[in-house]
Amino acid sequence: MGSEAQPHAELSGRGTSHTMPESGASAADFRLLADALPHLVWVCRPDGTLDYLNHRGSEYFGAAVEPSPGPFLCGPATHPEDDLRARSAWERAIASGDALSFETRLRRHDGRFHWHLTRAQPVRSGNGTLTGWMGTSTNVHDAKEANDCSAFLLALSTELAPLGNPQELLCAAMGRLRERLGAAEVSLAELDESQGEAVMLRQRASDASQIEIASLPLRPFENLATRARLGQMTVMRDVRDQSRSALDDSPVGDAPLPADRCGSLYDRWFGLEGVGAVVSAPLLQGGALLALLSVVEARPRDWSESEVTLVQRVADIVWPAFEKARADRAVEEALREVNQRKDEFLAMLGHELRNPLAPITSAAQILRIHAASHPEIEWARAVIDRQTRHLARLVDDLLDVSRIVRGQIVLHREELDLAEIVTHGVETSRPLIRARNHRLHVQLPRAQVRLPGDLTRLAQVLANLLNNAAKYTDEGGEIWLDARREGNQAVLRVRDTGAGIPATLLPRVFELFAQAERTLDRSQGGLGIGLTLVKLLVEMHGGSVEARSDGGPGEGAEFIVRLPSSEDAAAASFEPFAPEPTPASQSLARATAAPPPPARRPPGALRILIVDDNVDAADSTAMLLGLDGYETHSVHSARAALEVASSISPDVVLLDIGLPEMDGYEVARRLRSLPQGAPSMIVALTGYGQPADRERASLAGFDEFLVKPVKTSVLNGLLRSIPVH
Repeated sequence: MGSEAQPHAELSGRGTSHTMPESGASAADFRLLADALPHLVWVCRPDGTLDYLNHRGSEYFGAAVEPSPGPFLCGPATHPEDDLRARSAWERAIASGDALSFETRLRRHDGRFHWHLTRAQPVRSGNGTLTGWMGTSTNVHDAKEANDCSAFLLALSTELAPLGNPQELLCAAMGRLRERLGAAEVSLAELDESQGEAVMLRQRASDASQIEIASLPLRPFENLATRARLGQMTVMRDVRDQSRSALDDSPVGDAPLPADRCGSLYDRWFGLEGVGAVVSAPLLQGGALLALLSVVEARPRDWSESEVTLVQRVADIVWPAFEKARADRAVEEALREVNQRKDEFLAMLGHELRNPLAPITSAAQILRIHAASHPEIEWARAVIDRQTRHLARLVDDLLDVSRIVRGQIVLHREELDLAEIVTHGVETSRPLIRARNHRLHVQLPRAQVRLPGDLTRLAQVLANLLNNAAKYTDEGGEIWLDARREGNQAVLRVRDTGAGIPATLLPRVFELFAQAERTLDRSQGGLGIGLTLVKLLVEMHGGSVEARSDGGPGEGAEFIVRLPSSEDAAAASFEPFAPEPTPASQSLARATAAPPPPARRPPGALRILIVDDNVDAADSTAMLLGLDGYETHSVHSARAALEVASSISPDVVLLDIGLPEMDGYEVARRLRSLPQGAPSMIVALTGYGQPADRERASLAGFDEFLVKPVKTSVLNGLLRSIPVH
């Protein structure tokens, strides 16, 4: 630092300017001012070698400032990592004559380094010649450390925030802290006082990608955690040289623990051969010690105050994040278990529901043999067959969703024609479309569109979309099916004129059991699994499905299925498509034919009007009552009920409550105000059976309330009690 530099070295008199004290009195005043300042104040010659250093500087560097070649604050006085930066700053300033400014870590007399901000101004003579430098070095260590610590903690918090795996989170946090402090090991000890054990998670510099887990009994190590139980940091700069009393306060009645014994315990606790220094931060909750976050060195280390503070602040960040990640993981595992149980339940339910379907289907087939000359029996058999197949489809959907989620569906892939998929899908859906009086428009490309896939499953996808359109479109609506090639994809579009999909439902329309708000009529009901099945099956084929809807009444919805095709794109024109009649479709057509005409009224018989939007339910009830000698009429909407009631003046109305457009409560009120007089009795025949439903029905004008399914004997007993008009 210059051989002439002493604590109170005289100012050089060479080339002084007005900025430098020239007289002895002025020099003494300058020294008094310099010694009073809280900074290192110094004066250097033009080449940067030291000429004067104030009293505070002498105290910082030591009583005697050792000579050093080259500019001041370079070489031994500066941290090796900062030396080049300091020399470069001096070289630029000397070459240009401009002011000097740089930040470096300066070595204190005890060997510690502290950050200083150094600034200096050039001193010139009257003719402008550079005669020296006057400068100060200000200790900014605390501010620098605080800023660096804050930046590190912010980066650490940002890195940990998206991590949901508890072990991954700990590994990242412990690794960053170990790298920051250059330590041999970082550990987290989770204490279980009730079990008397600690689970140690250790990350070492030798294998930073792994976390070692060990279980240790607490009893032998209790003395090591005395401070921690009080919520205090444990700071050990030299484990074997520090006395037991300097480490911990011994519990009452305990003998002092020798330092060598304490060191041995730390070796076992941290799993290292020779622990030299330790900093431990306690993690408490409700006054109870839950864990310890520790930084370990193999050799003695003089931990700085900022390092100790950093360990504590990292602990304050890591533990809550770790607890949250562990809680989230527990919730995730619980949800996974619930989903697994749900899938198992659906599979069990599907199989249990399928068991009674087999004999019902067989019985319907037996009836076919004996029904040729009995139209009523054939009609009843067709109802049984149709409703059984509907229930079977629901059961199949339940089983399919469960199997796909559990990975138990295997596709039987073959080369297919898109038109073949459309044919099978339309045939499956045609009965429902006919029952709802919809008009189906189908367009296919003239050229073949080939694609790999499972015919049964892809036809199921299309049938589900068509059935969905038929259910959610008012009677007499329009449905369009457009099949074409778009680029290297086979595309199916199903569009309808139904009520559309509410904006709130659209993002989750393919989720299991997702449905729009349930209405009283449940005419658009179902299990909410059809579209889920569509999405799962399409994705199994490597395709995608999307739903679009403006959500307005009559605007309808559109579903678009995209599947990878087998050929390059080819120009295609479109033509209307109608599948050729097949034995299966002819059979379905017969099954959906109109029911037998209402039974004619024998003299003195009651005239009964049955109102139910479930066609089979209304017509089967009418047929059963007709066979018992009543005159029956069945209708399937509220509007038709009011029209027919006005024309035939029924004695009894069996009225379903859950009707579309106008519920049964309102229909009952209007029947009571018919000009020609109200029916003798209005009976609710419904699936809603809560006390509130009964009370509301009574207020609306119903005389009786029967819950489906109703025993024939109960219904006949009620009807026999009613006098004929």
